[in-house]
Amino acid sequence: MFLQFDLISQIEPIEVKKNTSQSIEIGEAKMFGLFAASCEMKIDKKDSVNIDTSYSIFFRNLTYQHIVDIDMFTFSETGGDFEKLYNLIKTNIEKDTIVQYLIPMGKKDLTLNFVNGQVQFIIVYPKSKSYSYLLKLKQINKLFGKV
Repeated sequence: MFLQFDLISQIEPIEVKKNTSQSIEIGEAKMFGLFAASCEMKIDKKDSVNIDTSYSIFFRNLTYQHIVDIDMFTFSETGGDFEKLYNLIKTNIEKDTIVQYLIPMGKKDLTLNFVNGQVQFIIVYPKSKSYSYLLKLKQINKLFGKV
C-alpha cells in the first residue's frame, strides 16, 4: 500500500534590504600571543543624513579557566565618548592609581578596575560577573588603535 501526499505551498518572496551597516576593526590586544581584547566600530547609515556610530569592546572572560568565553560591552558615540573612555583609561594607568569607575550600561554595569598601572574590564550582570585580563598601556593603545 502506497500513500501519496501532494503538498502545495505558496511562494512568497521576501525583499532583502541592502545592509546599511559597516563594521571596522579598530584594534586588538593580545596576552602571551593569545586574544585578550578587541575593539570594533559599527557605522549604521539609516539614511543620507542619519548615521549612528557605536563601539564594541570584546574581551576574553577570565571567569572560566577551561572555557573560552568572550564577553563584550557596547556604547553609542554621542560626541567624543570613544576618546573620553580612552583618555580616562590612559590617565589612570599613567597615574598608577588604585581606583574603580562604575559605568552603567542598561541591564549591566561596566567597572574599570585600575591597579598597578593596568586596567581590567569587569562587567557586572544581575547574577554574574565577567573579568578581562589586566591590560597595560601598550595593550590599551593597540586596542584603541593608537599605535
